[in-house]
Amino acid sequence: MMDLYVNHFPSLVAASNLVPVLLGKSTPADTRWAICTEPSKAAVSAEAAAQRHIVENKYDGEGHRIINEEEVGALISMIEYCKELHTQPVPLTTPYLREYSDAVRDRDEDFFTDFMEIMNRVREETDCRYLDYSGDERFAGEYELFSDADHLNREGARIFTGLLMKEISGQEANITPEAGSGR
Repeated sequence: MMDLYVNHFPSLVAASNLVPVLLGKSTPADTRWAICTEPSKAAVSAEAAAQRHIVENKYDGEGHRIINEEEVGALISMIEYCKELHTQPVPLTTPYLREYSDAVRDRDEDFFTDFMEIMNRVREETDCRYLDYSGDERFAGEYELFSDADHLNREGARIFTGLLMKEISGQEANITPEAGSGR
């Protein structure tokens, strides 16, 4: 069962901690979803995150990355199924701190290029919009919006969700925090 969560639904692994915080059922202090407040902590967090990076870098005998076509096909099937239900899915990559992107790139310099090739193929095959916030400069250096290098905290999730909803609806978005939020 854990294999299913980690390899196929990694966001669900974190959801057991994140969902209660987002719903106001617990506070960030009650969970590990605290605030990553400084660059030195972010760098340590980024290295740890890059080490637990869920993408298995498997290569063939010629040094080409092996793509798990079954998982790509499953994503395409999920998108097509959503469309059959008259729902428009919007696959996306959430924001990361700059240190995380740098750590992943240091471990595998072609990862982001290879990932984008896959997502472009999925987008073309499904005629589905894909949004990539992984290197979004509005978030990349905003430590107070992250619990660690690759996970937004409650305030970061609130701001990102607002930005995302405005972008999807075609409105102009900004990431101004609520008054009194400490920023």
